[in-house]
Amino acid sequence: MSERLDFIVIGAAKSGTTSLHEYLRSHPSLCLPPAKEAPFFSEDPTYQRGWDAWFGRAFPSDLQSAVYGKITPHYMAGAPFGERVAGARYGDAPSEKVIPLRIYDLFPAVRLVAILRDPVDRCISHHQMTTFLGSEVRTLEQAVDQLLSPGALDQARQAATDLNGYVAWGEYARILRPYYDLFGPDSIRVFFTSELDRQPGDVVRRILDFIGVDSTFVPANHGRRYYEGSRTRRITWLDLARLQGAASRNPAARRMWHSFPVSLRRRTALTYEAAHYRVRMWNRVADPTPGTIDEALTQTLRAHFRSDTGDLARLIGRDVPWGAWYSGAAGATR
Repeated sequence: MSERLDFIVIGAAKSGTTSLHEYLRSHPSLCLPPAKEAPFFSEDPTYQRGWDAWFGRAFPSDLQSAVYGKITPHYMAGAPFGERVAGARYGDAPSEKVIPLRIYDLFPAVRLVAILRDPVDRCISHHQMTTFLGSEVRTLEQAVDQLLSPGALDQARQAATDLNGYVAWGEYARILRPYYDLFGPDSIRVFFTSELDRQPGDVVRRILDFIGVDSTFVPANHGRRYYEGSRTRRITWLDLARLQGAASRNPAARRMWHSFPVSLRRRTALTYEAAHYRVRMWNRVADPTPGTIDEALTQTLRAHFRSDTGDLARLIGRDVPWGAWYSGAAGATR
């Protein structure tokens, strides 16, 4: 098994990481998991089983000449899904530092890429996704009101879930600072969703150059947008995750699964994950019209993100595209 990981796109969620995965996966020198996220460092049970066990399931092959990478927006979400982090080194760390520490301990020379979106737009898109999936019944106004209540934001930062991360996952400076502290600015590149939308070829070229492969390569699909916002499915009942969940709860199916050789289980799991990813993308009816919220809620969210936006500009050493919308944040570069 390979003990290398050359680059990671760490997020943020709902910022264009699926499109970036689709652009990069066709590069002849890169090896990425067929399904985009394939989390390792953010899930305790997977992490505790070790890198080799995960690698054999996540990657389709072990090519020594390839540049290995993965795109996992979970890595900008603190300790996801409320999982308790294992080990004193991690258990005593702030939530946002756990994943950077785990990555650094295994791959201190890895190159990191972040792609960031206006946190208000990201919040709207995130809520639209959870509503589409059927896991959210609150309006965005109700959710934000609850999440900004005393104690709720701290809880979201420490025990992140899809349903409490609307606000916390947009605090980019807080989340990225441990990466900068551990890896240093030379190992990190930050891009913006607005750049990827306007100039996808340029963003891909700069990322390829940063990770050290042929940057003249132009993906055939560059400029196509993937996994855009959606409010409906083509086939309402088609959800492979539910089918897989039902099979995993069936004792006979579990016994049959564990009777297979490990190598066959790995190949089957890899095939399933790739199929799930492809079916999930195909089954969405794209709705590129961004969700909207009332002006009062917009201003509430901008006020919340104002300080973090200024901190982000100072951290990365340049203005951010949405900085001018946050009074006091624009021009805050060092």
